[in-house]
Amino acid sequence: MGWWPLDIESGGIKWGNHPPSELMWGDSPADVMDAVFSEAAQEAWFKCNEIFQGLDDDARPMLPVEFLAGMAFSLSGFEKFSLNRILGKNIGYTLKVTVEKIDQEDDEE
Repeated sequence: MGWWPLDIESGGIKWGNHPPSELMWGDSPADVMDAVFSEAAQEAWFKCNEIFQGLDDDARPMLPVEFLAGMAFSLSGFEKFSLNRILGKNIGYTLKVTVEKIDQEDDEE
C-alpha cells in the first residue's frame, strides 16, 4: 500500500517516492472511493438511461457524453448541498469537474 502527497493544482497526486506530507492520499482510501463511485455510476447510468428511453417525444438511449455532462452538473450541486454538510461550510477548496472532448485514435473507437 502506498501513500502520496496531494497535488491540489492538478487535482491529483504526486506520483513517485515522496516523504509523508500534510495532505496525502493512498491505495486503501482510493480503493474505497473507486468501489463506491463504480457502484453509484452503474446504478445512475441504468436509471438515467431508463428515463431517456421513456421520453414521450424523443425516446432514445442516453449518450455517454450526456451522462458525463450530467455527472459534472450534479457533482457541483452535490458538493454545494450535500458534501458541505459533511465536510463543513468553508473548507477553502472546491471540486472542479469538467467534460472535455479528447482525440481518439481510429483503432481505439
